[in-house]
Amino acid sequence: MKERYPTMQRYAAHATMVAVLAIGLLGPAFAVEYASTDTPLGIYDNTNTHSEITVSSTDTIADLNVKMNITHGYVWDLAIRLTGPGGQECYLFYHQDGGGDNFTNTVFDDEASTDIGSGTPPYTGSFRPYASLGVFDGLSMAGTWLMDVYDQAGPDEGSLDSWSLVFNEEAGDEDSPVVAITSVSPTTIWPPNNKMVPVTVTGTVTDADSGVANAWIEVADEYGELDGTFPVTLDADGNFTLELSLMASRHGSDADGRTYVISLYAVDNEGNEADPDTATVTVPHDQRRAPAPE
Repeated sequence: MKERYPTMQRYAAHATMVAVLAIGLLGPAFAVEYASTDTPLGIYDNTNTHSEITVSSTDTIADLNVKMNITHGYVWDLAIRLTGPGGQECYLFYHQDGGGDNFTNTVFDDEASTDIGSGTPPYTGSFRPYASLGVFDGLSMAGTWLMDVYDQAGPDEGSLDSWSLVFNEEAGDEDSPVVAITSVSPTTIWPPNNKMVPVTVTGTVTDADSGVANAWIEVADEYGELDGTFPVTLDADGNFTLELSLMASRHGSDADGRTYVISLYAVDNEGNEADPDTATVTVPHDQRRAPAPE
């Protein structure tokens, strides 16, 4: 495919992103991670430790996970709360039974098989949080996210070493436009008198999701003399009519005559490109072998 119309990428880099790492496609959604930049922070007895992450992206949350590392000698003392930009709250951990040290590479994930209350420190791996992170699903990622770690007993202290938000963004338009050449007239050019002949192409291009960004016709001439690209203008229903000029000639040694291949392409506003629909126009070798002209 010739790069005449550069396609747009579904997920552009966010210029003001705070320590962001795109970590790839996960099923139908794209995962992106924002890490704290104000940690490590001390955790002290009977005190709240507060950290923030600011997210610039306005994409919609399909699912949210939280990664965390905490050094602490007795995690039962702790209550850990995430607050979203809109004020929604989720307690990830709330004085779970038992003592023990630390959260080490802990992932709070609503889809995890083990509840955090059934785990043991240092909670390495994925656990369902104390309350569901689903409170944030369907909301915008944009704004300042707050992490509060309350140490509500003594004498153990520690530090909030790091934390991050892992967003699965709602999948956008993943379907390509639907393209169809509905007619070409004429499909046979005769006689081969070396004149330019008008050929009318009609078709449709539709995209029910993000809409059509560009549509165009490419003409491939087997002799390489009239190759070209021609933008098409769609009406409100996605229909178009385009008039091309093709030469009524063929090489005398070409027993099959001259063949022009007409291809219809389109790309939508999410960068999905359609597989082309094609049609042919021929200039036969001689009149005896040519179909009757239209």
